[in-house]
Amino acid sequence: MNRKQIKLGRIMMKEGRFIEAAEMFESAGDRESAMDAWAKGRRFDRAAELAIVLGRGDTAAGYYLRGGMYLELAEFYKTRKDYTQAGKYFTHSGHHESAAEMYEQLLKAFPQLKDIPGQKIHRSDEEIKVTRYTASAHAKAGNHSRAAELYHRIEAFSECAENLIQIKDYRNAGEAYEIAGLLAQAGHAYSEGGLHADAAR
Repeated sequence: MNRKQIKLGRIMMKEGRFIEAAEMFESAGDRESAMDAWAKGRRFDRAAELAIVLGRGDTAAGYYLRGGMYLELAEFYKTRKDYTQAGKYFTHSGHHESAAEMYEQLLKAFPQLKDIPGQKIHRSDEEIKVTRYTASAHAKAGNHSRAAELYHRIEAFSECAENLIQIKDYRNAGEAYEIAGLLAQAGHAYSEGGLHADAAR
C-alpha cells in the first residue's frame, strides 16, 4: 500500500472530496477505505463491487439497496441462490419473467401433490404464499396460462379466471368464476366465448 496516497486520500475525505478520495485509496490498494469513500460519495455501485471483492456480501447488499439498484440486488441474491430475495427485487425492478423463474425455484421445494377429484388438498401457508407470488409474477410477465394454473392450485378462482380471460379460455374462466360465486362475471365470460346457454343459466 502506498502510504503517501492513503494520507492524501484521508485529507480529501475531510474536505468532502469523496470520489477523488475513493480513486486515491483504490490506486493505493486500500480497498476498505475506497469502499467507504465511494459510499460517502453516493457511488453505491462501486462501493458494492468492492464489498463483494472484500467478501462482505451483506454490506454489498446494503449498498445496492441504498442506491435503489434493485436489478443488481436481485442478481446478487440469485448468485447466492436466495430465491426469495431475488424474486422480490426482480419484481421491484420490473423484471417479472426473472421474478417468476426465482419463485418457480422455490416451488420445487414443496412436494408435488396429486389432484384427486372431490378430495381437498391441504397445502401449507408457506406453499400458498409462494404459489401466489409465482402466479402473480407470471401474470405480470404475460404468462397467463401458467398463472391460471397456479391460482387454480391454491383455489384462488377469481384470479384464475382473470388469467384465463387473457388467453380467451372463456369456458374455463366462466367455470372458475362460478366456483368463486361470481355469477355476473361467469355469465359475461360465457357470453364472450359465445356460450350463450351457459351465460343464460
